[in-house]
This record gives sequence, C-alpha cells and structure tokens, in this order.
Amino acid sequence: LRNDPLTSGITVGADGVTIRGLVVNGPIRDLILVSGADHFRIEGNFIGSDVTGSRDQSFAFTALGSERRSQSGIRVTNSSDGVIGGATPGARNLVFGPSGEISIRFSQRNQVLGNLLGVQANGERGTFLRNSGIVAYGTDHRIGGTAPGEGNIIAHHTEHGVLVAGKGITIRGNSIHSNGKQAISHGFGGGVEYPVAQAFIYNDPLDLDEVDPFDIFEVDGDLQNYPILHAAATTSTGTVVRGTLPSTPSSTFILDFYTNREIDPSGFGEGETLIHSATVDTDALGNAAFEFNVGVALPRGTIITATATNEAGSTSQFSRRVAVGEELTSVITVNTPDDVDDGIADETHTSLREAIHAANN
Repeated sequence: LRNDPLTSGITVGADGVTIRGLVVNGPIRDLILVSGADHFRIEGNFIGSDVTGSRDQSFAFTALGSERRSQSGIRVTNSSDGVIGGATPGARNLVFGPSGEISIRFSQRNQVLGNLLGVQANGERGTFLRNSGIVAYGTDHRIGGTAPGEGNIIAHHTEHGVLVAGKGITIRGNSIHSNGKQAISHGFGGGVEYPVAQAFIYNDPLDLDEVDPFDIFEVDGDLQNYPILHAAATTSTGTVVRGTLPSTPSSTFILDFYTNREIDPSGFGEGETLIHSATVDTDALGNAAFEFNVGVALPRGTIITATATNEAGSTSQFSRRVAVGEELTSVITVNTPDDVDDGIADETHTSLREAIHAANN
C-alpha cells in the first residue's frame, strides 16, 4: 500500500464485510481500519508482514532516509459484534503493527481469537515490535477463550500484552509472555486514541474500585481483584495450587491457572500456558479460599500465575507468581549471599531477590 502515514489501507464502513486471505503491508496509518461497521470478520490474513509471515513490511524510508512505519495492524472504532481471527488455523491472522497490532476503541462485543501477535508464522519472535499487542476500549469484548484454538499468542512487545479500559472485557486462554510491562493492564479511557495505562492496581477490600469511579472519563468499567496464590506442590496425582480470592461478596468467579517459563521481573505473572480452569464462590465477606489439583505433575520450580473473571465477564490482572515447591509464609529467611532467583524461596536456597518476590505475594 502507498507510503502515506495519514491514511488507512483497507477501510471497512459497511456491515457484514469479511476480509480473508490477504497479505496487507505498507507504511500507512492503519493497515486495516473498520469504522462504523458491525458484524465484520477479519480472518486468515498476514497483516504487516511479507507473504511468508517472517519479515516486517510495515515500514519504508523517506527521501531523507528516516524510517516511516504504520500505526496499527488492525484498528476498529465505533463497531460492534465483529470477529478478528478464529479458532481454526485458517482463520487466525498474523499481525505486525509497530504501534499496536490490534486496537479496538469505542466499540462493543467484538472477539479477538486465535491470532499471532508479536511472533512470526513459525512462532519465533517478530522482527520489530513496540507498544502493546492488543488495546481494547469499550464493553463486552472477548480476547481469547478456553476452547481449542481460541487463545491468541501475544508476545515480545515493549509495552503491555493487553491494555484494556471498560467493563466485561474477558481475557482467557491466551499465551501472553515476554512482554516489557504488564501482561494485562487496566487503564483509563475516554475520548482518547488509546487507554492510558496505570501502574499496577492492587486488590482492594470487597472489590469496590472501578476504572473511573467519578465518571470523569465516562468509562463504565471495573477493576476485578486478582487471586492470591499461597502454595503449589506436586503430589502423586498432579500439582495442587492453594490460594484465596478477595472480591465481591456472594459471587461466582472463574479462575484460570497458567504456567510460565520465565519469572516476570515485577513478581506478577504473565500467562504463557493455560493449564486449568475452575470456579469459586465468595462468602458474605467477599472471601474465597481454594485448593485445586491442576491435573498435571509440574516440575519443581515451575512458575504458576492466575487470573479471575467475574460474573460480568471482566478479567483481572495476573496474580503474583508462586513456584511449585514453594509455600509463601509471613516469615521468609534469606539463607544465601548470592543474587540468584531460581523461582523457589525455600530452606535450601533463598536469595534476597527471591525473598522480595515471595514477600510481594
């Protein structure tokens, strides 16, 4: 597509349009723009890459030698009930978008399923990535799912994996890893191009906080509390994870548990591989204690994280991590002078760095 940073490439403005099987690239504002169109489908495309899905083709050089890049791979605005990707291999999109691969704003009930964001078609790291993988502002969007093929791969971004502002935004079953900041970040929205990311938002009693409690930005959103993981231990029948969820009283929540190959520097998790889902019910004081066998015997030191999704469909940030073989207590003793964090704070080896990560749980 032509070298014009002020225009979009393929623009959809009518209901019921399907974009399928294309290779779309070039240094323009948005490679695909959906504006004011409902019930659209975008599936089976290579967006921002070459035909092999391995080379970034979202840029060009100006006459003065400076680099010019596209802004978004796919941007959706004022549009509802669309589907980006799908659960089958032929439906997934591969998207390179240097300033954000998929951006959804001022929209409702859109689904983002099975896409490859931040990786090449062969699963290796993408060639040029910055900002967040998915930015979603609105209500009742679904990003990923737990059925086979529904989860997106969202990796290697310099900012967040998923940045959301709104209510009922469900984020489940994705492989989110190796991003520079939070895997899931809740931000403010309201009349701006993208939500404004906030620092990590800690749990609050009875889960009363909202994205915009004073309606300054006119955002109807909530900040679902995340689970607190206390221990993980492998038994003869699998791995048992124990923890609590402090949230809205007398309510039902879905917990999703993930494993991770790497420790996030924040101590909070990303979520690389979904291993188990379960429901919990809080009591009249808003507390739920849980103990689940995730059904697989995980090696000692495996990093586990979790999210909670409430009855309105809003998914929390990721929990702080716990390692298999670790039981987090109120007293953590440093017993080595080195600075190595092997993922487990226990009696055989606990560095100061490990103790800080464990205490933050």
